[in-house]
Amino acid sequence: DKLSKRLEHEKNLSNTLLHNMLPQEVADDLRAGKTVEPTHFENVTLFFSDVVGFTTICDSIEPWDVIDMLNQLYSVMDHLSSRFKLYKVETVGDAYMCCSGLPVADEMHAEN
Repeated sequence: DKLSKRLEHEKNLSNTLLHNMLPQEVADDLRAGKTVEPTHFENVTLFFSDVVGFTTICDSIEPWDVIDMLNQLYSVMDHLSSRFKLYKVETVGDAYMCCSGLPVADEMHAEN
């Protein structure tokens, strides 16, 4: 019973990680053992953001305040990504990257 619970926990953790790294359809196909072929998208818009002066800001405030600031920023960005049907690709440090027109083609990608 304890081993089953541990295995279930690890499976859920693996699925969460997979869904954080890949689009839902790709993650589902991989989990099902299917081969996923690359897809070409003609119309895609990428958005990159970076906090100006991030290093200076980090030097002047406490580490937990940096974490709180980034959490607030990413929460707003995640909300906007969801609202405008954007796909969040990555967050690294103070950088945020999302795109429109992926993984579902969208002719309004630039407007979104």
